[in-house]
Amino acid sequence: MEAKKTIKNVVMLGAGSVATHLALALQMHGYHVSQVYSRTSDSAKILSQRTSSGFITDLQHLDTEADLYIIALKDSVVECLIKKLFVKGIVVHTSGTLPMNILENMSRHYGVFYPLQTFSRSRPIRFDHIPICLEASDNDTLEALQQVAATLSDKIYMMDSGQRQYIHLAAVFSCNFSNFMYVAAAEVLRDHQISFDILIPLIREFFDKVTMMDPWEAQTGPAIREDRSIIAKQLELLQDYPEFREIYRQITEKIIERKKLESKS
Repeated sequence: MEAKKTIKNVVMLGAGSVATHLALALQMHGYHVSQVYSRTSDSAKILSQRTSSGFITDLQHLDTEADLYIIALKDSVVECLIKKLFVKGIVVHTSGTLPMNILENMSRHYGVFYPLQTFSRSRPIRFDHIPICLEASDNDTLEALQQVAATLSDKIYMMDSGQRQYIHLAAVFSCNFSNFMYVAAAEVLRDHQISFDILIPLIREFFDKVTMMDPWEAQTGPAIREDRSIIAKQLELLQDYPEFREIYRQITEKIIERKKLESKS
């Protein structure tokens, strides 16, 4: 299987944020998105218009001549989908948690094409430096996926299904959970007529710092200093925010516990 000759036509199974950004990036780099599938015609039609491709909502009309089928759907939907399909081309999913072999009955050649990034349909994004984690059923398939990935990004990693689950878990902590901290901060500030913009320089500086040093070494704040007076005052300020108050309390305790463990090691 020669990747450059084989991977030309791509079918997107899904029309959400991941599917949209992948389809547009692939099209920009010379791949032909021949078809978009979605259970809802509105989302399928929108992406098909942006990629000048056909769209379907019924898998009976699936393009069976494509070289690559990218399944970018919720995990629960993928598990239902795989029971209905068998194709000759390469099939991959973009999930951070599903094992690769869930696709083994869909094609002789299958794998994982997992871009490690947060996607929003309304926000443009470049793939140049986005890590793409690959796994494949065989060497030929892996080579084909490497060729596709290399046209999009300069950061390609071979990761098995077990490693990918931990990458996804780490991403939840570092991205999804940290964003909820911003949600909490924004709500507290908004209730006191203060713009969230005031925190942007702080957030940017911390991000720059954590890219250059171990995250634990970058830890600052009243918890790492064990400043009980400030901690008590801030817990009092959070009386009207019980859910945020409990998060503050638990994270503070964990930081203090971690500090004690680190000092012993």
